[in-house]
Amino acid sequence: MPPRPSKAPAQPEAAVLDVSEPETPPEAYDDECVVDPAADLTFEKELKARKPVVPLTVIPATAPKETHLVVRANGTHMMGRPVLMETVSAAAVVNNLVCREELDPSGPLPPPSPTVLGLQSVVRAIAEGFDISPYRESIQRVAANQPEKSEVIRAYVNQVDHETLADLVVMRSHSIRVIKQASTRNDVTVGEALVIWSKCNEQIPELKKGIGTNDKAVDSVSVVEKIDYNKQQVERSVQHRWEGTTPQGRELIRKKLWAIKRKMLLDAGVHPPGMEPPEPPEDEPESSTLEHPLEAVTAANPP
Repeated sequence: MPPRPSKAPAQPEAAVLDVSEPETPPEAYDDECVVDPAADLTFEKELKARKPVVPLTVIPATAPKETHLVVRANGTHMMGRPVLMETVSAAAVVNNLVCREELDPSGPLPPPSPTVLGLQSVVRAIAEGFDISPYRESIQRVAANQPEKSEVIRAYVNQVDHETLADLVVMRSHSIRVIKQASTRNDVTVGEALVIWSKCNEQIPELKKGIGTNDKAVDSVSVVEKIDYNKQQVERSVQHRWEGTTPQGRELIRKKLWAIKRKMLLDAGVHPPGMEPPEPPEDEPESSTLEHPLEAVTAANPP
């Protein structure tokens, strides 16, 4: 059996501090744990001496600052608040556009269309059984000549589509020139060049599909005459002068106009179909001098 460890040695007189509590005799300590109160007190005093003392700073009282808040009512629905999104899709771009308009309105909304208001009033009167006589004039104005109105509206829409198509072509041309200029920089990376190359390979086959499929021969002369609105108006005004003329009179007018037109074409050097160009005049001899000139007939020289 190994010898038991001896008790903690007594502290030298120089290391013993003046403690008010009486020293615990060694016999009262547990055999498994030896506690030295004097050493603990010394350690605590050393920690207190090392801990810095933070002076207290008195903050003078100041007047509270005024905060201005703008409260915008967006309804009670949780999705009614404008929330900006990361521009990773077309829907996100439209969302941010509407959010900017909600946060910073550019102006009041335009008034609704009178047609929409009339439609709403008529439908409400029919649904609730009210008298629709106040809307009779509006109904007649809207419902009359629907086929003709459809043709007119279709013509307007077609014209707008043509103008929009031209605008889109201009926008595409500008964008292509910008991309072309940007892709020819000296600092284009390999990744950027590969992306441009891939996009071009995607667009070229689509453009080649449209070439040749919609090609049609167009009579440029007749097309220009048909779409020349000013010329058509002039022709109508001229035709309006001869309205009410008898068939014989119209035939005489037609022949007279054809003669005038033929003369104008000939003066311009244009020969209409069926008219042979005039033959050029015969070349005159370069010299009319005879090899043996005749002598003059006189009294001395009879014939």
